[in-house]
Amino acid sequence: MTPNSWLTILAFFLFIAPGLLFDWISAYRKVPRKESTFTEISRVALVSTACSVAAFLTLLLCAALLALQDRKPFPVPSAMLKQPNTYIADNLVRVSVTMIVIAGLAMVFAWLLTAIVHHGDKGKIFYESTWHRAFREYQPTKDMRVHVRVTLTDGTIWFGCVRDFSPDMEVLDRELILQPPILCKPTHRDSDGNRVRVRMPERWKFVILRGAEIVSIAVAYAPPLSTMADQGGTPLPPPAETDTAPAQP
Repeated sequence: MTPNSWLTILAFFLFIAPGLLFDWISAYRKVPRKESTFTEISRVALVSTACSVAAFLTLLLCAALLALQDRKPFPVPSAMLKQPNTYIADNLVRVSVTMIVIAGLAMVFAWLLTAIVHHGDKGKIFYESTWHRAFREYQPTKDMRVHVRVTLTDGTIWFGCVRDFSPDMEVLDRELILQPPILCKPTHRDSDGNRVRVRMPERWKFVILRGAEIVSIAVAYAPPLSTMADQGGTPLPPPAETDTAPAQP
């Protein structure tokens, strides 16, 4: 590896990586504000430089204390400045270990800085969609079925059991897959002015709903079908609502 390659890697871990670690941890402690690219880059560079300087000063202090005991495990800065290529080639292990220690200390200082800055910020922010929380994390047990009532923008209502969904954070990019029992309540009304729920034929195994068309989702949890059968019960129907509504004038 050439000296230029070493310098590039070292520059990344000293002047970029600590700031990135600071931002990454901070994002889980406090909601990030909208900032310009210049502001983000400046903060990363500033935090990285401060942490690297602190790491370098810490290493100098350790070197001074060890020098009092006639121990010099770290490279000599003056020799490195006079003949950098020759000195690094002759002391490659010592220089490499020292650079790794400095980079490691810089990352530790970045973590400590995050803990100090966000000391009063309790809790943790999860970058997961509410669909994931409702369909997966809030389940009383992992084997329970998730029944939903999905209202679309045109007023159509779908009932079914959640089979799967896309994990995209943007709602417009998500899709929800329902499996039987599947029912649909169209917007049109019968002769009595009622909206009638229609059960989908068994040959239709799935219904895919686009996130852009979904207005609201009601969620209910039910035991597995095998558990219901063992108890002599019947499967929980999809979340119900009043099927009769006053006719529109």
